[in-house]
Amino acid sequence: MPDTPLSRGPRIAVASPAPHEADDLARVLGFLHGFARRRASRVLPAPGGFAVLDDRYPGSYDDNKLIVTTAPDPDPGRATELLLKAADELLATRAHRLICVDDDRLGTACAPAFEDAGYERETTFVMTYHGELPESPPPVERLELSELIPVLRRDWRQTLPQAPDDVIEGLARRVETRLDGADVVRFYGVRAPDGEVAARADLYVHGGVAQIENVFTSPAHRGSGHARTLMTALLAEAATLLSGTSPADTPNARHGKTEGIPIAGTGEPVGSPTAGAGQPVENSAAGAGEPVGYSPAGAGEPGENTEVKTGSGTGGLIFLLADADDWPHQFYRRLGFTPVARTHAFLHT
Repeated sequence: MPDTPLSRGPRIAVASPAPHEADDLARVLGFLHGFARRRASRVLPAPGGFAVLDDRYPGSYDDNKLIVTTAPDPDPGRATELLLKAADELLATRAHRLICVDDDRLGTACAPAFEDAGYERETTFVMTYHGELPESPPPVERLELSELIPVLRRDWRQTLPQAPDDVIEGLARRVETRLDGADVVRFYGVRAPDGEVAARADLYVHGGVAQIENVFTSPAHRGSGHARTLMTALLAEAATLLSGTSPADTPNARHGKTEGIPIAGTGEPVGSPTAGAGQPVENSAAGAGEPVGYSPAGAGEPGENTEVKTGSGTGGLIFLLADADDWPHQFYRRLGFTPVARTHAFLHT
């Protein structure tokens, strides 16, 4: 990292988003912060936020990073100096530096200074769901860790063919820590005719908020509609869990969350034939050599005419994170997701 003074820019202006978007974004960020803290083996204070670390998976970006929730200084140049220094100190034993900035304007204002310091930026859309839920979702399979981890090894080996075996193993096994991130953590897959898991995704539910994450279709099976099948089923399962889950249906029943949450809204139907046939790649920001940035289904079905929307209030909220520079966010738009905010991640390797 070059040891040169960082450029000074205009002072950071705080935006005033629409009330319903601000409410949704606050709920999403609260969910993401809580998930990161609960799954981390160590949480340390950092300027404007906190750092999460996990010595079991030192090469995982997502498990070892700074999360910036507010500007550590009103001047973007000074804010970047503080964050770069904190990253070097808190991630000193890691081969990478990852700084995730929640606020779009802060990230945009600091981007030139981060780039001058050798960091790459990735922008992510926070997308909330506004569409109708499918009344007859397609069947998908719930995957146990014993089934999922070999699939993750396969997918990471295809993605990072030159990576050492221990890196691939860490990227596959870090999924175990996600079980501590939320009240409900489930993994789902769609199989090809030969029985191989062709597409997979995670579903996390906590405190009236559901996240669909790590949507990935194996390269050999893209273009066959597996991601659409998976996403359609995940939306139905998320609504079922948000509207009320019995302890017997909750894999992490030790958390004891059982109250039902009202779900209501309007929107466009899921499963429109106008959506593209291509499949999204994994949308998780974590791991050695992986992209920085963003965001399953079971047998349950939503109640009749059950719908989900975003907005202020106490209704259930479904969201995902999508790379703003990649095509899957268009796929998610066609399914009924709407971007409500942008976040930024800065990576140095």
